[in-house]
Amino acid sequence: MVLDHVPELEHVRRRPVRSMLDLDRIYDNMTGTGRKNWKGKFGALVLDHFDDIQSIILDKLAERASDTREEPDQIEQREYGIMANKLRRYLRKMKEIPVVKILIMGERLNEHEGWMYPSLIGQMRDQLPYFLDHCIYLRVNDKGVRYLHLNPKAGEFYAKTRARWMPTEERKIRYDEDNFTLIKDLMEKIRRGPTSKRK
Repeated sequence: MVLDHVPELEHVRRRPVRSMLDLDRIYDNMTGTGRKNWKGKFGALVLDHFDDIQSIILDKLAERASDTREEPDQIEQREYGIMANKLRRYLRKMKEIPVVKILIMGERLNEHEGWMYPSLIGQMRDQLPYFLDHCIYLRVNDKGVRYLHLNPKAGEFYAKTRARWMPTEERKIRYDEDNFTLIKDLMEKIRRGPTSKRK
């Protein structure tokens, strides 16, 4: 695992997600109603490879329906709809958990608009940003320098933030790989809100 042997991240606890049931167990534990009581123990919940989680759910749905189809490997519109409903339900539930929630996923070209969007399929690609307060894009330039963007760049990538009070220059942040507190510091800054009233 990427996090192994990194002293700064030894406090992180990992759980595999292979089904919707695993997501429900995480939710139950985070709210203190599951087999483990994680309520108040963690400040953030991170779902890495969220696009893979979407695919896992979709594959399971298609697997169940394959026995009744002439082409068992074909995923039909019905499965896409069920998968989107399940993820929407989970994202709404997540809002109830009083911690920072982070979804990490790859990028995919939206051919209609020509921009890079979160690598999701079906309705969730367009609907996901409405569930999030911030959609942060990680860009790596030609020199290998990484930047986090909270503003979109027309024709290149999608991003957004509801922290409208943040100055434009603060919405592009250099990200060095050995800065293990960057996201935490950014979330704290957003949580504090504006430091002074703007005219």
